[in-house]
Amino acid sequence: MARASVRRAPQPAPRGGPLLVDWYDYPALFELAFADETGPEVAFLSAVFARYARRPVRHVLEAACGGGRLLAGLAARGYRVAGFDRNPQMLAYAARRLRRRAPTARVFPAEMADFAAPRQYDAICNTFNSFRH
Repeated sequence: MARASVRRAPQPAPRGGPLLVDWYDYPALFELAFADETGPEVAFLSAVFARYARRPVRHVLEAACGGGRLLAGLAARGYRVAGFDRNPQMLAYAARRLRRRAPTARVFPAEMADFAAPRQYDAICNTFNSFRH
């Protein structure tokens, strides 16, 4: 089930410490932090698909796709992509990014814990630290 679309206000830490925010609510900053890893990650995924898939990989689903940086990279290599995430800010960012780069891409809200794919995909990927969520 998708998480409610509620944007949490930054909360100050006790005794005037640093500001506490959920950085997943700020996709542009999240994406900036990992932009230099996108190329190598996309190359790795493409190599894995080529080496281990039992058939050609054309349609890829990314679980916990965040702002869509890997989806955009995979789409640039010719894959048809879709992704899901539970954070509405990340999904909105991904949708804007993919509208320009991969108009056939689809992003939608979902949780990994109770997700059922709406169709078959040739490959499903999940990277970074998403398993712990």
